[in-house]
Amino acid sequence: DSASPEKALVDFERAARLDPAQWRFGRALAERQLRTSATARGLETAAAYAARFPDNYILGMLHARALLANGRAREAAAKLARLNVLPYEGAIEGRRLYREAHLMLAVEALKKGDARAARRETDAARLWPENLGAGQPYPESLDERLEDFLAAQGLARRGPSAEASALLQKVADFSERQRERGAGTLVHALALKQSGQEAEGRKLLADWTARDPESVLAAWANRAYAGAPGPLPAGAGEEVRVLAAWLENASR
Repeated sequence: DSASPEKALVDFERAARLDPAQWRFGRALAERQLRTSATARGLETAAAYAARFPDNYILGMLHARALLANGRAREAAAKLARLNVLPYEGAIEGRRLYREAHLMLAVEALKKGDARAARRETDAARLWPENLGAGQPYPESLDERLEDFLAAQGLARRGPSAEASALLQKVADFSERQRERGAGTLVHALALKQSGQEAEGRKLLADWTARDPESVLAAWANRAYAGAPGPLPAGAGEEVRVLAAWLENASR
């Protein structure tokens, strides 16, 4: 896309006005608005097109994504519960949105000190609802470090907990081999830190940086580990967004 973001946005707006029956123009416009941080406008556009084409699950998922971008996780979860996404090769977006919505709700519950609700939401985040069109992988292919970590935070709110310690240890014992470095590595490091192995957690992140010194995500993870994460890196995925939300509360 060689056009400036501003010109591209104007072009999408014009195309959507000229042909309001073409849902793809609305989708492109909403996605552009969300990418340019015009999240409120993106939600307005996504909601309008999802209402106009209620059977279009692509627009339904976009609406859920826009709700999440506007901090409305409960509404996003409710929207996803009503969708029927046709299964297709590689279909995963609906389930990723579902996971993010419920993990964000877990973080909100932790902020309120509601450990029971936080556990309920982390348990929900582990599910693979059939209506979202993605089949659950084999257990050995799952990475639920973030769910385990957040569940441990809720349990720890009630005082010393053998179950919380076991969950943190499960995260700390997770093998990094043959897995792409990313947000899960920071979760791993934070679990080590909370388990009294701060130096090991710092080394894990230092190794990541040494392997990929240009990684903005690795740099952010190192800052987050030190307690000063700063702005989210561009293109941050759902796990990073959830972690950032939790870190914002944990640092207070």
